[in-house]
Amino acid sequence: MKGGPTKTALAVIPEEECWELLRSQDVGRIAVRLGDSLHIFPINYLVTDHSIVFRTDSGTMLAAVHTADPVAFEIDQIDAGLASGWSVVVEGRAEEILDTVEIGRLEATALRPWAPGRKAHFVRVTARSVSGRRIVEVVPTVT
Repeated sequence: MKGGPTKTALAVIPEEECWELLRSQDVGRIAVRLGDSLHIFPINYLVTDHSIVFRTDSGTMLAAVHTADPVAFEIDQIDAGLASGWSVVVEGRAEEILDTVEIGRLEATALRPWAPGRKAHFVRVTARSVSGRRIVEVVPTVT
């Protein structure tokens, strides 16, 4: 941890800045419950209308979406050398997008699957809460 700050603190990131940070990234992690198990998947995503949209195939992710359990989505940026970074978490409900007009609009975006497979299902995470924290250096005050 050479060159890192000697003292740090956590600072809350305001919600609108959290959305800006969400729009600035392409990949995050989504946590879903399926039965008694928690699963975390890396996904590439798009922010639209204050929600997270991603593509998936049939399988564990889509099955978990249909349970209506809450989900969590997280992105972060870390600088280990400076012992600094930030994290944003979106908690909410995931639902498959079934409206053909909206699917057509989403297919026209740059949201393309990175992993193999067609990823024909679009899923929206509607936020119930958005929170963020940043590790900041504490500068001692001189008196």
